[in-house]
Amino acid sequence: MSSLSLHDKFISQVLIVCKNISDGRSDGEIIEQYDREMDFECSDKDVFFSDVGCTVGAPMSEKKISLPPFTNRGLVKYHGSGIYPDTWGGYDGGVELGVYGIWRFGFADLIKQLEKAKTLAADGDELSQYVDLAGYVVKVSMTGARCGGCVYKYVVEFCGLKVYFHSNARGNIAPVRVRFGFASLINKNLFEVYDSFCFWLHCLGFRKEREIISRVDMQVLTPHDIEDIFFSMRGDRVVTLCRGKMETHFNLKTARLETISIKSKTMELCVYDKLAQLSSVDPVYFSLFQNYVLSEVASENLTRVEFRFRRDFLKRYGITTIDDLRKSQLALIEIACLEWFRILENPKVRGSEREQKIHPLWEDICNRFFYYFGKETDTKNRKQIKSYRSPRSVSRVERLITMALGTLSSAASLELSEIESTEQVLNYVFKILEQNKLRLTQRAQLRQIDREVTQSYIPNGEISVKKSVDIFERLYCV
Repeated sequence: MSSLSLHDKFISQVLIVCKNISDGRSDGEIIEQYDREMDFECSDKDVFFSDVGCTVGAPMSEKKISLPPFTNRGLVKYHGSGIYPDTWGGYDGGVELGVYGIWRFGFADLIKQLEKAKTLAADGDELSQYVDLAGYVVKVSMTGARCGGCVYKYVVEFCGLKVYFHSNARGNIAPVRVRFGFASLINKNLFEVYDSFCFWLHCLGFRKEREIISRVDMQVLTPHDIEDIFFSMRGDRVVTLCRGKMETHFNLKTARLETISIKSKTMELCVYDKLAQLSSVDPVYFSLFQNYVLSEVASENLTRVEFRFRRDFLKRYGITTIDDLRKSQLALIEIACLEWFRILENPKVRGSEREQKIHPLWEDICNRFFYYFGKETDTKNRKQIKSYRSPRSVSRVERLITMALGTLSSAASLELSEIESTEQVLNYVFKILEQNKLRLTQRAQLRQIDREVTQSYIPNGEISVKKSVDIFERLYCV
């Protein structure tokens, strides 16, 4: 067994993943090298995968897990004629989703392990933050974090992923949330990385039932100067559905424009000078970006154009799961580039915006988006996702019946000493209704009359004569 500490294994794991991002080797070769360099062996409590599922404490002769690596590429990255650099577009961090399901086993042990790591780290033993979970060394955060509107007590990081575990998830709270960072998606396929992540959860003992995407970022890099993009927007050339605001940020030292942000409640378009951002990032990010994104491609200007979609915008077009995103990504970016925001070549003429030609600079940016997100064959077009209608919500009558049933069941649980059959509960409910039938009838009639009074008002504030007579007779001529 190697003398490497978990901290050293964590660093080596990151370096191996980064080193093999673009060398073209097969997944099996990468895993074999990882096992050789890490000298990793399973203990008697490791999880083993078989055709019937995971079992704990299987003997060493059983088949050991072979985790799908986080180095796959393919579906999103367009490997066509090479018009644009393959690394200059795609999903680049900022993808976040909640994973719903149940813990089949291992949950108690996982929480104890994470809590112990947090406690020791808080006491000053920082090396205890590194924990081995299902074949990956993860770094446990000393504090919890808020994600998706909820506070998660346990947060771990590995391979560019940030994973949130909830210790007592109820209702709409996702037991697990994951945020895909830059390092997890650089030169990789989001959908295959997510499959690998789900397999990792499966080995931890979590059975996924569904997922809900809460945020998606789509981006491309362009060699255009950000100031050229800004000046192309001037002169009443912008057509947008955004009802938010536009913000610009200038560098006070150089007086140079660095960021353009067009933001609404459901999505955002962010255009920023990537070279200016790289001057202030941490060395690890800079090295990864320089080696695996820019590579040997040199450009005097480098501007990133990024659409950030939030949950409400995705929900409008029926994009809830990862598979929905895979099938709708091209149509989604078409809506963003051609409908939600676009720049015209000439000042717009009211009523003729749809017929006017797009500015060549914005057309080039659109083509880049279509290039990187147009690889999928089994996709939906714009018309299909725009025709999506959300399922009918529960009617008011159904909600009221559900509330009434809950109230009656609570009363039955308090009144009846021991419930042995359905007939016992029904007899109790019938008895209550019989005792209060007059009160129930009067309340129903009053509610109905009240609703009719409300609906009988006409715009000028007067009640229609016929309705007023009918209501008067029902109230006073009984």
